[in-house]
Amino acid sequence: MKFSQNLVDISKKKYYFQGFNATPMLVEPPALSLRSIWDELGYGYTVIVIQYEQDKCYFLYSWDDLYKMVDQLLKNVDNKKGYLEWMRKRHDLKINEYLNYENKLKGFDFSQLSTTELVSLLGEAILNYRGLLDIGHVIECFTLTKEETIRGLLDKEITSSKIKNDLIAPCQESFLTRYHNALRMVRTKEEMEQIQRHWFWVHNGYSHTHVLTIKELLEEKKRLPKKEGEIVTNVQKGMVMKKYKVSKELQTLITIHDAMFEIHDKRKEFTTRALHYVDALLRELSKRYSIPHEDIRYLHYDEVTEDFLSMRTTKKVLSERRKYSVYVYGRDVEEKLDGKKGKEYFSLFNREEKKNSTELKGNGASPGKVVGIVKVCRGLNEIVNMKEGMILVACMTQPEFMPAIKKAKAIITDEGGITCHAAIISREMKIPCVIGTKNATRVLKDGDKVEVDATSGVVKILQ
Repeated sequence: MKFSQNLVDISKKKYYFQGFNATPMLVEPPALSLRSIWDELGYGYTVIVIQYEQDKCYFLYSWDDLYKMVDQLLKNVDNKKGYLEWMRKRHDLKINEYLNYENKLKGFDFSQLSTTELVSLLGEAILNYRGLLDIGHVIECFTLTKEETIRGLLDKEITSSKIKNDLIAPCQESFLTRYHNALRMVRTKEEMEQIQRHWFWVHNGYSHTHVLTIKELLEEKKRLPKKEGEIVTNVQKGMVMKKYKVSKELQTLITIHDAMFEIHDKRKEFTTRALHYVDALLRELSKRYSIPHEDIRYLHYDEVTEDFLSMRTTKKVLSERRKYSVYVYGRDVEEKLDGKKGKEYFSLFNREEKKNSTELKGNGASPGKVVGIVKVCRGLNEIVNMKEGMILVACMTQPEFMPAIKKAKAIITDEGGITCHAAIISREMKIPCVIGTKNATRVLKDGDKVEVDATSGVVKILQ
């Protein structure tokens, strides 16, 4: 099968493959920020490639884009006074714009609206959801290119593992910490109902959404540790860096890292909320057009029209697209490649694989050393098979993995950096965690016995 020269050239670039559970309508608004981020920052991505297969996906970032973006970010931090604070404020503005739209949606009973009104609201929801990434999509260029540099400098300049962990720990509570703290304090039925109204969305993900029930919240409350890990403040970090005479380069990178964590955490909080409303609109449209809900999530943003939804072939197109599809989204190209054509095109992309071995290396996100039995969770349907005391292995964790995480003795992921979900939640719950192994889900199998040394970032296969 022949492809345009532009598509062939795109496939020859080197990419970071980020794997997780996702469907187009719930994850592509972040891809739309590929263009809008340029308007906000003056730099950004030239191309994003997304591959889907049965609610699992790979989100491909070009290494060329990532390195060019981080170079510009560092220049702006050096040359523009208050640049990081400007980014924080600009991101907060986007969040406020989203909240204004969310408050508008809360006033509607979707079942009472006309189809034209529903389609219009969904279009607006996509744009407002995208707005949360107009600034927020800068995170990846820093975390994917500079975390190894930070860890290398820490190893060079500081010997204490505790001090190293303190310097890269969050300086503020994550939204999940605030949620857990609120849940711990519940004493009455009325308080639990209030928690449910405010936090019902917290287990949403890019492949599905779920409204937490009172019963589920009570079960989650039982499993919470008595308290979260302590926060290391900016002042404390400053004192530590002064005491250990940390280099100027490392100080700057840690300062940027802390800003990236703050933006990332807010991004995750409000995108997780936004998913509820996007999916609720899709659910209503699925009823109107008799398209299964799991299939209508495979619409692309430009197909949210009454004309496309009304076509006799749409139902079949979306069902087939769910089996396999590839989406190429760039500043000068936009292609949807479904089925065999998508598979053939994606086969052109070269992914460097680590060879199977008895040892995996990654980065320690939360210290500790344990031995246990592996449960590999590549999708939501596998989470229910996670047993108490097992070691959770996943491409990357998302909020919907929380039921499995709460049973886990340790966590191992293919993907992720210092600010990823697995790193944040494992530190808060004091679970040993190794992130960024690249291929744990392909090397490890259910039932494997492993030793997880999260202090050194090493996983040994024992049997």
